[in-house]
Amino acid sequence: MKIFEFHFNPGAKPDLIFDSFCYEPGNSQEQKLGSLYIIGELKNALPQDSRLINNLAFLLKREYYSGSLPEAALKKALKKANDFLSEKTKLGNVSWLGNLSLTVISLHDLDLIFSKDGKTKVFLLRPGHITDIGKTLEIEEFEPYPLKIFTNIVGGKFLENDKIIILTEEVFEFFSKTALLEKISLAPDQKALKELFQNKEKEFSSLRGICFLLFLTKEISPKSELIFKKMATPLSLKDVFSPARRFFSTFCQIFSKLDFSIKLLNGMSLPKINWPQLKVSDFKLSLDWENKEARRNLLLIFILVSFLILGFLFAQRDEETKASLSRDRLISLQEKVVKAQGYLALSQNEKADNLFKEAFEDILPLSSENSPVSKEALALQSLIEKNLVGLSKLEELPDPQLLFSFTDSDFIPQYLVVLDKALYFFSPYEKKIAKLASNHELKMISVDEGFSFGVPGNNEIILFTKPNKVSFLADDKVEAAFSLKLPDAETSFAGLSSFKGSLYFLEKGTGKVFKYQYPLTINREEPQSWIRAGERKPLAARSIGVTGSVFILGEDNSIWEYQAGQLKKTMSLSVFPFPKRLMKLVIWPPFLGFTILEPSEKRVILINQSGSLIRQFRSEKFLGLKDAAFSSDGKFLYLLSGLDVYQLEL
Repeated sequence: MKIFEFHFNPGAKPDLIFDSFCYEPGNSQEQKLGSLYIIGELKNALPQDSRLINNLAFLLKREYYSGSLPEAALKKALKKANDFLSEKTKLGNVSWLGNLSLTVISLHDLDLIFSKDGKTKVFLLRPGHITDIGKTLEIEEFEPYPLKIFTNIVGGKFLENDKIIILTEEVFEFFSKTALLEKISLAPDQKALKELFQNKEKEFSSLRGICFLLFLTKEISPKSELIFKKMATPLSLKDVFSPARRFFSTFCQIFSKLDFSIKLLNGMSLPKINWPQLKVSDFKLSLDWENKEARRNLLLIFILVSFLILGFLFAQRDEETKASLSRDRLISLQEKVVKAQGYLALSQNEKADNLFKEAFEDILPLSSENSPVSKEALALQSLIEKNLVGLSKLEELPDPQLLFSFTDSDFIPQYLVVLDKALYFFSPYEKKIAKLASNHELKMISVDEGFSFGVPGNNEIILFTKPNKVSFLADDKVEAAFSLKLPDAETSFAGLSSFKGSLYFLEKGTGKVFKYQYPLTINREEPQSWIRAGERKPLAARSIGVTGSVFILGEDNSIWEYQAGQLKKTMSLSVFPFPKRLMKLVIWPPFLGFTILEPSEKRVILINQSGSLIRQFRSEKFLGLKDAAFSSDGKFLYLLSGLDVYQLEL
């Protein structure tokens, strides 16, 4: 790690105190914590505060190097600093309030964590890029308690050859006016930086403050990090053609010294070359140079080879250009990740989540095998995924509560409905219904046919058998069935939901919804096309749920909400991991949201009606998720997965 410090005119103004401190690890324990850097400035300083910054630096160092991990150690040290300043305030020393600016940086390998308060500025410098990474601690909505100058930290994984620059207020203002930040970002090393500052020596004569610069380099035993190679230079025709020019020159020199002998075939075919006997002691070729056609064909071969060489050179330059663009995109994405981590540090999780998701989608092309920055992009992708998982509210359940298993039964359930405190299981292929009572006692109810769908009614379960037969299960008996009049002879239903006794059927392949008004015995001959003509519909819809509004799960994992037959909005689930194939919506009217099943990912997602995530559950035991239902009191969610029934507490 290389450090550049420049203190402009210290002591020139008696009431302006500024200083910087660099602490490097001294033993194996401290090596785990890395380096600590402190930059401070105190304006309008009173005599009794002349050593305030020194005392804070000593305290921060002592507390930091007594820790075990960098982030936890920094938080502990900052808390002690807050306590120290709070005690001063209680004793009546408040002159430092509003006048103290302090930046504290922890650096281990290329992991940098910092906290700041006051007017100091912290920038990340890369060639052509200047990012105010300290701005995340200056967001307007964030108003810290005034006696705690350190309230949050920001951190991230940086790149080799990055520059981190810390400027006190007056120095920052001067650098901004003179565009010095841009020039510093382009300086390749300390030597160039010193030359830049020496040329500005006269302009610095009235300046007061600190410029503190860190050149980030890898440690001896680095962790997995993001590494950028030097960016490709602009395209130069001179650079492109100079190798070819050298080739032509060499070829001509050799050509002038060789004696060739070539005999040609008739027509347009290439010349046949009679290769002579070669001897190590006398390597010589001969050519019938008087033959004009031989010379012409040799020239054609020479031109062909030349174009091949030029093509190779242009292709190589094109690859370098693509690599340069990829590196630029990767740099932009890392800056977005740093910003997201800043929001995360400020507990602004929604903003952080949105930025991380944008970055994740953008990083995928860069992390593919044929990407020139795939190794670096994979490291950044791993960091993004780690943060997204932390925000995803995903609960991994290695051993979810097993309520019941049909493993020892000859019954294979496909669907699940809850009525009162009992669970009912049925299938289109079984001529019986399984009832699981609250005491876990299983009872089989014989029926004449299987059922394709089922929904709870008032004191009954409404069962549907394709193509149009409706039955009712009450008191563990299936009552006489009747047939519904279908909209047309080819109608096939893909889903069913109910609301206030009325049935809502989702038509397969069209996204149409047909409503049979309650009471069904009177209105079974009058199917209503519920979605108004001309409204857009999800043609390959998978599931339907009705809560007053009608919600339809589309093939692209979007949810379409309709009110009074009109499309109100479509929602794309903003959850991570991103959905691949959502299969079923499960509703419970008192719960203002949905449960969504994703069998391929062994996942259950709970969202509200706005599409915002509530919780997620995932388990390796959720093999073959088929159906789900809420308990009558809404405290539990029952899952039918294969032959097993699980109970999740909500």
